[in-house]
Amino acid sequence: MRADLIRLNPEFPMCWETPEVLRFGFDRAELRLIAPSVAEQRFIHLLKDGIDALSLQHSAALAGLTEFESHNLLKRLSPVLTPRHQVTPPKASIAVLGQGVLADAVQRAAVQGGLTLSDPEHASFAVIIEHFLSPAARAHVLLINEVAHLPILLSDRSVSVGPLVMPGTSPCLSCIELDRLDDRPLGAVLAAQLSTTVIPFASKATLGVLAALALNECENWRAGTPSLAATRLRFDLQGGRLSPFMTVQTIAAHPRCGCTALEKHEQLAA
Repeated sequence: MRADLIRLNPEFPMCWETPEVLRFGFDRAELRLIAPSVAEQRFIHLLKDGIDALSLQHSAALAGLTEFESHNLLKRLSPVLTPRHQVTPPKASIAVLGQGVLADAVQRAAVQGGLTLSDPEHASFAVIIEHFLSPAARAHVLLINEVAHLPILLSDRSVSVGPLVMPGTSPCLSCIELDRLDDRPLGAVLAAQLSTTVIPFASKATLGVLAALALNECENWRAGTPSLAATRLRFDLQGGRLSPFMTVQTIAAHPRCGCTALEKHEQLAA
């Protein structure tokens, strides 16, 4: 059996802040080591590639450190070491509900990303793509099977991505639709007349960006850090291309919706 690998987390690049201060992290310093010795620097260099836990003391001795010194250094380095026992999330199966070039782009990107395409009943994650109409109608089977799902709603002047719906814990798509009807009562009437209209995309780059956003949120969800729960991103469309500007909207559970997200919100507020 292979021993645990102890290594520096590559997410935090290492550089010298001053001739005496070794810094981990560029945008933000996750850790600063003051005046590390030559032996400590040698040991840190070994940690960049990783050291098996069983050969830790041997590696420390090669670097010129005692057992006490190596343990002390590892303790100081703990904020920038990879977790010793990382749990690899299970391979996700994804359902893409909807038709058109965007649905095709999301499916291609999912396969290229190593995900398995599935039907809504057996998927672990779903992306719903809809033109004008509310995607809530397509989400019924996903809610029943407790499948996390991310809507992408297309109209003639905008594209909305999110919020990610995690059944029972976050606002659902009916919450979004009820909120939209409050603001625009004629929206459903107009959308029904455009049920067969498909939004043209003038740029493959636009398709790639939207597909990447969807799959990125799938990866965030798998890692337990979803970024679009109760959050919607709205982009303007100009000539079938995405505007570089984005609006971030917070979505709340709607008081007229029967989903359990409202009950949870009220319990937290109590």
